Amino acid sequence: MNPTPTSDHPRKPRLPRLLAAVLLTLSIFPAHASAIASTSPPAVVSWTDPDCDLVLVVAHRATIHLAPENSLRAIELSILYGADIVEVDLRRTSDGHYILMHDTTVDRTTNGRGKVSELALEDISALRLLSPDGPVTDQPVPTLEEALELVRGRAMINLDKVSPEQMAEVVEIVAQMDLLDHALFKSREQPEQAAKRLSALPPEVRYMPIITASRIADEDLIELIERYHELTGATAVELIFNQSNADRMTHELFSRINDIGVRVWINTLWDGRLSGGLGDDSVGVAEPERLWGQLIEAGVGAIQTDYPIHLRSLLASQGFARAARKAEASED
Repeated sequence: MNPTPTSDHPRKPRLPRLLAAVLLTLSIFPAHASAIASTSPPAVVSWTDPDCDLVLVVAHRATIHLAPENSLRAIELSILYGADIVEVDLRRTSDGHYILMHDTTVDRTTNGRGKVSELALEDISALRLLSPDGPVTDQPVPTLEEALELVRGRAMINLDKVSPEQMAEVVEIVAQMDLLDHALFKSREQPEQAAKRLSALPPEVRYMPIITASRIADEDLIELIERYHELTGATAVELIFNQSNADRMTHELFSRINDIGVRVWINTLWDGRLSGGLGDDSVGVAEPERLWGQLIEAGVGAIQTDYPIHLRSLLASQGFARAARKAEASED
């Protein structure tokens, strides 16, 4: 099946004034700026360190409001704007290649039509991605290999939409590029199922379970996370708190999870439907302390957002305050 282009007029989106803001942010947060340029990104170094106090910035589908989602340009901007982890989505083409695409079809995000699974890589390579406001850009649909090369030595990459059955195939590609420490895989499988699957993969594979925490009592949640940690070696957990569950997202609960050696990952997307109703990125951008600040104070160690530059700015200012509080606590 051949894709049907709908436009032949690419347009490059303009870079916003936030570029100046992020340069200022990195200038007042030099440790992070130098780490981004090193061969050991902060997330790679800290991911398996349970005592690390670094709060990781996760860019959802890369920076989707500034460039086409899941594009190389979006990944580049995400890293430039302070993301520690870039989240992208993978789909498999008809001839067995993995590309960056959220939907099962190319319809919404490109100038073509058709199911990814029914299109060959050559067909998809001829398409161009749409900008956030609609017009066609000059950005092609990236392959997994292109995305991996772009983050090398700069950030971790969360490979979403990889089914458990596809994991071994994707892991092999990542391993061939010697980037297993950069890649993050996740699933909703139970601990025993995940452990069985991981046992057939290289031990360097980084895995994170996804748990809808609002359906589980605190004690049962702690026990479940302990099983994941013991059986899969997971050092982070993505917790989903549905609307009206903000009261569950406490420092006491998150501290107990941190004490297991597991980092808490929260998503501030989609009207707060994943973060207990606290709010989404619109709140984070307008009142960062009210949303992201509250999560950080509660002990969250990774936050996924569509606005990584705004979260990075908050962390830059809060980083010094957190350090001061720790110093005061040690003196007491």
